[in-house]
Amino acid sequence: MTGERKGVKGGGRRVLSVTIHDCEVQTFAAGGKGGQHQNTTNTGVRIIHHPSGARGESREERSQLQNKRKAWARMAMTLEFRKWIARTLANGPTPEERVEADLRPDPLPGPGDLVSAAGPVYRGSYGQRQIQATELRFARISGSER
Repeated sequence: MTGERKGVKGGGRRVLSVTIHDCEVQTFAAGGKGGQHQNTTNTGVRIIHHPSGARGESREERSQLQNKRKAWARMAMTLEFRKWIARTLANGPTPEERVEADLRPDPLPGPGDLVSAAGPVYRGSYGQRQIQATELRFARISGSER
């Protein structure tokens, strides 16, 4: 996913996005603090990012959410994950991403945009002039020209 990032150092563009949905999340009985409670709940978390082979694991906390956050941070800091990011950024977009970008429709005109049509002109049923639009063009108007 690409787009402008605001509030980020350098104000650069986001060229790579990895979310929890891109990873396999495993939960398991963690052991540790909690007495008998530790054997009955799955608070341990392991996160595996298959494209890079990176994995992070946490079982220190009694909360699955806290363990998930720690496991994510550990996975993101692994050498395998960092090397995968460098390789992915160096290679550029994948063929699937290029096809998706080529198939993405052009943006539709918004409020305040100039729209022009080209084509033959004819008289409508009430005598008004109408254009049979064979080609549409639009232009964005900057804020100072509105």
